[in-house]
Amino acid sequence: MGKRFQGELNAIQTTYDWAVSIAIDQVKAFVANALRTPLVAVGSGGSLTVAHVAALLHRSAGSCAIAVTPFELVRSVNSLRESSALILSAEGNNKDILSAFEWAAVSEPRFLAALCMQQKNRLSEVAANFRYASFMGFDLPAGRDGFLATNSLLAASVIMVRAYQELFPDCWCALPDRGSIGTIDEKCCQIDEYGISPSLNKRNSWVTLFGGWGQPAATDIESKFTEAALGTVQLADYRNFGHGRHNWLAKRGSETLIIALITPDEEKIANKTLSLLPHDVPIIRLMSDKTGPAGAIELLIKVLHVVSWLGVHKGVDPGKPRVPVFGRRIYGLGFSIRRQYPWLRAKIPTREAVAILRKTHCPSFCQIPRDELTLWRQYYHSFVRKLEDTCFGSVVFDYDGTLCDPSERYCGLSSELAKQLVHILDAKIVIGVATGRGQSVRNDLARSIPERLLRRIIVGYYNGADIGGLDVTEVPNKQCDMHNGLQTIKTLIEQNPFLLAFACYDYRPHQITVQPSSPIVWNRTRIAINDVLRESMVQGIRLLESSHSIDIIPAEVSKLNLVESCRIEAQKLGNTPAVLCIGDKGQWPGNDYELLSTPCSLSVDQVSSCPNTCWNLSKPGHRGVQATMGYLRQIDAREGILQFKLVKS
Repeated sequence: MGKRFQGELNAIQTTYDWAVSIAIDQVKAFVANALRTPLVAVGSGGSLTVAHVAALLHRSAGSCAIAVTPFELVRSVNSLRESSALILSAEGNNKDILSAFEWAAVSEPRFLAALCMQQKNRLSEVAANFRYASFMGFDLPAGRDGFLATNSLLAASVIMVRAYQELFPDCWCALPDRGSIGTIDEKCCQIDEYGISPSLNKRNSWVTLFGGWGQPAATDIESKFTEAALGTVQLADYRNFGHGRHNWLAKRGSETLIIALITPDEEKIANKTLSLLPHDVPIIRLMSDKTGPAGAIELLIKVLHVVSWLGVHKGVDPGKPRVPVFGRRIYGLGFSIRRQYPWLRAKIPTREAVAILRKTHCPSFCQIPRDELTLWRQYYHSFVRKLEDTCFGSVVFDYDGTLCDPSERYCGLSSELAKQLVHILDAKIVIGVATGRGQSVRNDLARSIPERLLRRIIVGYYNGADIGGLDVTEVPNKQCDMHNGLQTIKTLIEQNPFLLAFACYDYRPHQITVQPSSPIVWNRTRIAINDVLRESMVQGIRLLESSHSIDIIPAEVSKLNLVESCRIEAQKLGNTPAVLCIGDKGQWPGNDYELLSTPCSLSVDQVSSCPNTCWNLSKPGHRGVQATMGYLRQIDAREGILQFKLVKS
């Protein structure tokens, strides 16, 4: 089982050159979004080392982060709802990582991604069931790892470091140049100068000291030494070692060796600590002259060579151990996530429990008091009854985030979704489409809907500022004069260097669209825009947020204007006046807050706290267009009547 470890080391230079040169746009996009939230990085075995790299990068970039194993993730009582999750795996086929991904997806973090060093595997298949999640697969030139994670670990770590470094180019020193890993190898081979070889036969206990960017390498030492049975390992950062752990050397120094991981960031405390240790305890110093994540990568490479060197002296190949039968059986056990759902103990159906959890905005189901839960269950069933008992004559959809996912913003409607909309239109139901955009949405819809049905679609452009049938080419109209209040705000924006540097602006008669240059500056841009609104002293101006922009509009502009237009048009056809509204940004200041405040409204993502409306009844782990499609499959439309029947499983 496995591969020769030295053969895998020989491929490291090729792997490194590949990892520093491939396109990683998808990884950078995930990181940029995830930086707005805490991050939970999940990995097993060697991938746990990569999880520590990701968590350390995230913390260093200014956000909270933690690295956990799959079992730790699922056993946690806390929801991921207000966090982001990154699932890491070399091959994407082991049961633990598959369970972790499914648990994370159903927990609905704000952003979810899997990074894998294979493009096609079981993890990619599981991820495909949750369209809001990103599967980031790469095919390593070195192929699969052997028993120990080597090339996959290095490649994934380099990819994560690159993603953060390219977003923050001035924060850390650059990674080593391509073709320079050979020089690192030569330094690693000079271990014998410490006079350690004669001590290996009687010393099998290793104390690994680290600090800061040495943590991933320390984690990897523990993993590889244990998995290859090279020795027992204790991990301690330089200061935690001073809190009693030093006593191990006083009592067991004759059977212990030390590995000290050192970068310039902790060199001073490392040297002071090591100078005070007993002189008869051998020390291996693994050093990098690079600070930050570049130092972490260099230390990880050095650890691989230490493992190889130690295997030679122990007479074993770390890449090809003899795995016992009981070990293979333990590896194949896996674990069930179904039994972990806390609501099952309360005998509450999963679909209902998840809908309530979304509505309460609680980070965990366990945080909802029993009396409050009883009340929310009553509201839930009351809303579902109202929804199912109502006959609708029209339905209004938000566009971006509801009919079109952010990642497919310029692709238009999917053929499957267009087919569902055509079915509704053929049943003589009026469809409204509310959008913060203009002509581009009209063009996308016109391409997907047969010409004979265009008149039955009414579009509310620019958040309801300009309303017209899809068959009316004169709408939207951008030629009229700009609203006086917006003109004042435009002048202030153009005088603000910060706003001009970090966002793009589109000025329309009744809307200013602000598009931050990156999710990283989203919050700062929003705060600065709010300051401009206060400075302007203009009354009756509102700020709304969509999945891709911040919109500034006058108070009289509203998607509710579109709802009323659809109601009137439906009545002209003899349909009932009731309108079903579906959107994604139902939580203030989302741009669907008003739209989803109507009596019968469904969200495919964020919800308000109002108990009587704006519920998200989609399947757990479904969001955006996938949730919309789920709703459409529960709709029965015939001869001017549209009814919704919830699938409660």
